[in-house]
Amino acid sequence: LTMAFSSTTMPHSVQTEASTLHNYETASGLRFVIYTESNKNSKPVRAALHHIYHELWIQCVTQSPLYNPTKPNVNDTNFEQQLHEFLKAQPWFA
Repeated sequence: LTMAFSSTTMPHSVQTEASTLHNYETASGLRFVIYTESNKNSKPVRAALHHIYHELWIQCVTQSPLYNPTKPNVNDTNFEQQLHEFLKAQPWFA
């Protein structure tokens, strides 16, 4: 078991022999997680998590006129569609 930490105390990845859990936590406590095989390079996955939050989540969800910060409703946005298209384009995504 290997854990990689960022400047905070929250690990940004946890790796076993078989898989890696990549974590991206925002200042507000929102977490985005991707689970990959352990042989995948963590740097592009970490960059993808950053993109998912900063480009997809903020654009599709928080800037939606229907956004409620206490109960975000992604069903009223195109976040899932944009996320799916983005992930399919990543070389490490199967």
